[in-house]
Amino acid sequence: MTDKAVVGVDAASGKQLWQIAFPDEWNENIVTPVVAGDVLVVSGTRKGTFGYRIEKKGTAFAATQAWHNTDVPMYMSSPIVDGTFVYGFSSKKKGQVFCLDAKTGTVKWATDGRAGTNAAIQSAGADLLVLTTEGDLIVVKRNPEKYEELRRYKVAEGQTWAHPVLLGREVVIRDGDSVAVWSLS
Repeated sequence: MTDKAVVGVDAASGKQLWQIAFPDEWNENIVTPVVAGDVLVVSGTRKGTFGYRIEKKGTAFAATQAWHNTDVPMYMSSPIVDGTFVYGFSSKKKGQVFCLDAKTGTVKWATDGRAGTNAAIQSAGADLLVLTTEGDLIVVKRNPEKYEELRRYKVAEGQTWAHPVLLGREVVIRDGDSVAVWSLS
């Protein structure tokens, strides 16, 4: 991902294999693209979320847009993949957690919103950890059929822009003034 494009590169030679134009008016493509099934999922806050299929045709590669969803654009938070489902944090509605079917681009569910400016999402076994910038750590059941909030903890008084770090059954949380270790047991 560059400030203007998504590119595929041969890991051995460094040769560019394909490119998808993805310009942003502020030159800030932040979300890490992910592969869910056979779909490359790419998102930008002012563009929405896209699904592309990358296919080899002879000696060349081609990227074909499979779908485009403007309902759940992502801004700074990279999504988590589980099979063909993508769990992410949309910048719409002042922040909402969502699940998207990468095969079709259809939103399976989304929270009502107002979850915060941003959230970092981490995989934690059968669950997801969602750390909002407001200092809430939300444990969410990984379920493509419905949103299931299992627990919610206030883990910081200041803003938490850094991603949490998982260390076995502990999670490290950093806010603007401190670092804390929380047990997941």
